[in-house]
Amino acid sequence: MKKSIFILSFIILSGTIFGQKAEFLHILYKQLNQSDGLANNSLLTITQDDKGYIWVVTQYDGIQRYDGVRFQRFGQQFVDTISHFSKVRNLNFEHGQLIAQVDDSYYRFNYADGKFYQITVGADKKYSFVNNEGTRYTLTPVYVKLEYIQTPERNAVLKLPSPNAGSRSYVAYDQYDGKYWVAYYGQLVSLDIKSGKAVLVSQDNYPELYELFDKMGRHGFSNIYCDSDRNLWLNNWVGVLARYNLNTRKYYIYSMETGRRTNMLRNYNAGVTAFFEDNHHQVWIGSLGAGLMKYDKEEDLFRFFASDGKATEDIFNSEIRAFYQDKHENIWLGTSNGIRIFNPYRAEITVLNVRIKDFEQAITRNNSIEYAVQLKNGDIWVATWGNGVIVYDAELRIKKHYLFDDETSNMVWTIIEDKDDMVWLGCQAGNIRRFNKKTQRFEAPTKILNNISTIHGTVMDEEGNIYFGMNNGSIAKWDRAHKKFSLKRNGEKNQGVSRMITSIKLDSNQKLWARTQRYLYCFDNKTLVCKYSIPLVPLHLTIYKVGIEQGMTQYNDSLFVLASYFGKFGIFNVKSKNFAPLTLKENLALARILEVRKDGIGNIWFTTSNALYRLNPQHQLNNFVADKGLITSSFSKSSSSVMSDGR
Repeated sequence: MKKSIFILSFIILSGTIFGQKAEFLHILYKQLNQSDGLANNSLLTITQDDKGYIWVVTQYDGIQRYDGVRFQRFGQQFVDTISHFSKVRNLNFEHGQLIAQVDDSYYRFNYADGKFYQITVGADKKYSFVNNEGTRYTLTPVYVKLEYIQTPERNAVLKLPSPNAGSRSYVAYDQYDGKYWVAYYGQLVSLDIKSGKAVLVSQDNYPELYELFDKMGRHGFSNIYCDSDRNLWLNNWVGVLARYNLNTRKYYIYSMETGRRTNMLRNYNAGVTAFFEDNHHQVWIGSLGAGLMKYDKEEDLFRFFASDGKATEDIFNSEIRAFYQDKHENIWLGTSNGIRIFNPYRAEITVLNVRIKDFEQAITRNNSIEYAVQLKNGDIWVATWGNGVIVYDAELRIKKHYLFDDETSNMVWTIIEDKDDMVWLGCQAGNIRRFNKKTQRFEAPTKILNNISTIHGTVMDEEGNIYFGMNNGSIAKWDRAHKKFSLKRNGEKNQGVSRMITSIKLDSNQKLWARTQRYLYCFDNKTLVCKYSIPLVPLHLTIYKVGIEQGMTQYNDSLFVLASYFGKFGIFNVKSKNFAPLTLKENLALARILEVRKDGIGNIWFTTSNALYRLNPQHQLNNFVADKGLITSSFSKSSSSVMSDGR
């Protein structure tokens, strides 16, 4: 089962799930429309330039650029001054240039002055074909021109399909053999650059495809698309959708009234408006009447979506006219009701705010979250610094809020559940609060042998003994068998540098490890005597020059992943004492990595300020960033927990 991490400041990862049995699949998306500055809600084209800007073409009022905050208008010369109808037929960014097709002319955007200038496209790269009926096809890098000798009124200029984008198209490209397929006015033609031939599909050359064409009723095509599996997708103006595989030469017809090949879309008057294949080779289909559809090639059926788990009028009546996948794998849908953005491959970060109206006394207190853990009964206990403990159920609904009379007990740094139905809170000034799950009450506060140092970390061994790491460098142990504490004071003597223990762990061999800002310590878990220490920061540098990263996690029996070792992020072998930095494409040298954790399938998760990263075993990095309006402060140090269901 895929696992992810529950990390603080308080977030839950919940990926988009495509259920196999649900009639309507749930999808989370963001919406952009006229209230966000979009000139018109009817979208025709979406693309992205190399600066990261998203460019859109609307049916009215033309071209706009979106920078993540606002929309700006460009190309006003392409808008009819009376009807406000846009003359732009296509907008695409390729080879470092933003090119707009306006009727049969082409314009390039000049970033220096923000204007479009007319250009000649493809004059030196034209290919000419003539089929056996005398029709001439002129192919350029951005369009194919059709000239009918006998019926010149049918002459047309058709745009070529764009990479990373999808919209209504009469031209498909088969990247396997370099052929273009043109479906127009009831004819289907292949253009082969290698042979220089234009082949009109007939009973002689493509008998199965010709048979399919005949079964589709010889109605004019409204769309054609070729995916990476060499499926040629076709649909016509009366709602018939078909797939022809160029490898197997087999075809399949899907009724838009019923659905898979036998049932899917009920009786919606649906019609395909756009095809798109993303960078995961997933085919998506946009329609009028059925919204967004996902093709499941394993079962050869379509799955469709609702934004709220049911077929709402909004999602079914919104015509999807354009697709685009940006650099972060977000898929942008250009619809008749504005822009929708979703990401099926990147987990969403959901934020739980502890400022709940049901607990108004919490509003005036410090809500800084230091730790969270899920108990055996499924409840999630959240430690705050100044606001006590807040308890959620397994469905993340708030259940209880515990506040104490003394302020230091409300400053909770760590929580641990023992083997005797007790929940321990490690607090400011060395306070320990124990909650008895049987009586549902807290015991009186206590301290570990009169130690007044703040408790920063707790960990429990296989026998149920609990270890405490403290601000003054002390290590304490609760002996479960004898029901008593022992305390060992340890300290660094490096010119007064802070010696607080920032993280405490037990490895798979039950060795006790603790780290401070300068050292990694190995302790005997019986006697609490330090066996040896490993320097993490050069003595001649102040900790502020190399960061004060806190986290560490065990990678295997002999390796730790450290947030910082001499200012670097990487893997330390505690047996050989060798360190191997992890080289990442993204520059994280100054990112202040606070927490590091390994999940159940070998991914390394770590936090940097407001960002969350996942590093897979192949050292591929994914960045999860919540909406800036949701998380306004950095993640807490050394604070993460795996929930029982894998989150």
